[in-house]
Amino acid sequence: MNYETVKEYLSSIGAELLTEDQFAERWRPIMGDEPYIHPYGCLNCGKANGQDDFTDVLFAIYPDKLPDHRDKEMNWQTLGFGGPDGLNFTSIARCKFCGQCDIFPDF
Repeated sequence: MNYETVKEYLSSIGAELLTEDQFAERWRPIMGDEPYIHPYGCLNCGKANGQDDFTDVLFAIYPDKLPDHRDKEMNWQTLGFGGPDGLNFTSIARCKFCGQCDIFPDF
């Protein structure tokens, strides 16, 4: 998936896009020092292998009401989401090797 397309889509559904520092400020009061997911690998090229292999990392906090998961514009399985109550989120990033946004997270 194209990074800009994903970013625009998340904005269009009302997701809040945050840097890691901004996201951590929202995460810590709820989860303390528990780790959260980061981009880890690239499903497009397979070359990325860790957080340092990504740029433009953003965390998207989803709105309370999500659009239909069968939305054909976005691959929800790739975007995924998780988190504690009230903080459903995903992370997006650009692979340093291919520039795409088909990532899998580090759980």
